[in-house]
Amino acid sequence: MRRSAYRSHDSLDPRALSGPLAVLVPPGNPLRQLTLGQVRRLFSAPQHSLRWGQFGLGGRWANRPVHLYGLAVGTALARCLRHRVLAGRRFAAGMHAYRESIEVVNAIGADPDAIGFAALNRAPGRLHALALAPHAHAAAIAPTRANLIAGRYPLDRELRIYVRIPPGGTLDPLARQYLLIALSDAGQRAIAAGSLGYLALSERQRAAERATVEALP
Repeated sequence: MRRSAYRSHDSLDPRALSGPLAVLVPPGNPLRQLTLGQVRRLFSAPQHSLRWGQFGLGGRWANRPVHLYGLAVGTALARCLRHRVLAGRRFAAGMHAYRESIEVVNAIGADPDAIGFAALNRAPGRLHALALAPHAHAAAIAPTRANLIAGRYPLDRELRIYVRIPPGGTLDPLARQYLLIALSDAGQRAIAAGSLGYLALSERQRAAERATVEALP
């Protein structure tokens, strides 16, 4: 049996290997927020059927086509988006797909009608990361450091530590102690002070994860 516990949030530092999942547009696009329902519609609908006016933009933007970019099927971020937003639907057939987030970021930056998803830490200051609302009646939350640490951003991602428990057995005491140290105040301060910028869990998340670890057999 395999169990996991959150260790930290992903990093906004471009040197880190794992960053938050973000929906991105180029600097010239005035769009600043979407609901997750709109994100689902964007990335699972036929590309040719979409115009920016359908997502709230007017004037010269209203009839311009939407060009989709993202990570290829099978990558971690593509699986995350399909599971958490698309409800398992396939990606739009017209989406330009790449293996690496930096490729997506470069493609979006070169196309004024682009929107795409990628790791936010691969686009520091280059593109606009949209604020996202869980539904139409909720506030849109931007992927800022404070919102990530508080667990408010809808597409936040956390790093996990996995442990193995033998069938009918119990968690190794040393593994349990390691997890509790990682989730302690001192452990989280050490994570926050790391050179790659991984973000500590909020106190609420920390307490919930400690309770999960303590409840393991």
